[in-house]
Amino acid sequence: KNTYSVTRLEKYAACAYAHFLQYGLRLKEREVYEFAAADMGNLLHNAVELFARKIDKGPYDWFELNDEIREQLSEECVEEVITDYRNTLLYDSSRNEYMIARMSRLVKRAVWALTEQIKHGVFVPEKLEAPFYLKEGGVSLHGRIDRIDTYEDDEKVYVRVMDYKSGMAGFDLTALYNGLQLQLAVYLNAAVAMEKKDHEGKKIVPAGLFYFPMKDPMISSEVQMSQEAIEDALFKELSLEGICNADSEIIHYMDQQCGAKSNILPISYNKDGSLSKTSKAVTTEQFEQLENFVKEKTAQLGAEIMEGEISVNPYGTPQKTACDYCAYHGICGFSPKESSYRKLEKFQWE
Repeated sequence: KNTYSVTRLEKYAACAYAHFLQYGLRLKEREVYEFAAADMGNLLHNAVELFARKIDKGPYDWFELNDEIREQLSEECVEEVITDYRNTLLYDSSRNEYMIARMSRLVKRAVWALTEQIKHGVFVPEKLEAPFYLKEGGVSLHGRIDRIDTYEDDEKVYVRVMDYKSGMAGFDLTALYNGLQLQLAVYLNAAVAMEKKDHEGKKIVPAGLFYFPMKDPMISSEVQMSQEAIEDALFKELSLEGICNADSEIIHYMDQQCGAKSNILPISYNKDGSLSKTSKAVTTEQFEQLENFVKEKTAQLGAEIMEGEISVNPYGTPQKTACDYCAYHGICGFSPKESSYRKLEKFQWE
């Protein structure tokens, strides 16, 4: 049964042999009883998701949430995810106690930023941790979307997907084109399909696909900054990464305080009111092209996996390679000095 997670397809696109070792032979690294960077990422993710669920199920409203309740809920979420984690492994050492304090700060900062982002627009979180099952060209995909936000008018439903990411580089269309970063685009396809079922007769318009970066930005300044200036700088650092719809009306629905440069979306404007070249925005028609491309790409990758392709073929760019964090160095025998990395094809709109 050829049912895949998006992560599995991305692993195959990075290197077919590493995919075979992980999903075919099911090789795993020996588990070590310690708190690693990945654990920190998981805990952050869980705490932010828990916060969103508390808002969704509680008596609160995203648009009216005050600082005091937000801080209180943040602390509750951190405490709950830590209590659930590996029988309080986190309390084993003073280093881990420090990690708890750092995580608490990160969670508070993250929920502050994402709450403010929601307040800047009219989109409302509609589905949280939304499971999906999607059939794309003979390949069945399954997964879970962190957040689906929508805004509805008389004729249309605008939809955007949000994925919480820690330690993640920005969204890259060339990576998507080569199958390395399919996740957000697949999520958007799944979210659009869900909304079509929920709103028959209405046009479903993609508004954007975004990573929300859960990071710990440092604000350096040679001059004394006010608390408000510091918060503004932090807010910009925690802006969304991804692609938004280039329609100015849809941009306004997501950021009603947008000036020459949005503090939320990856866009800015020229003096004549047009979007700048550095803006990461595409038309509704281009989103439809993207939807069709992703269907074809997932079908292609799924077919290659079913055919038994297991070549040692890691991709490589000047910035990173499939081998950078690979656990299978001791098995494949690939040497970048003797072999050459597979080059990525450049993405271009048709």
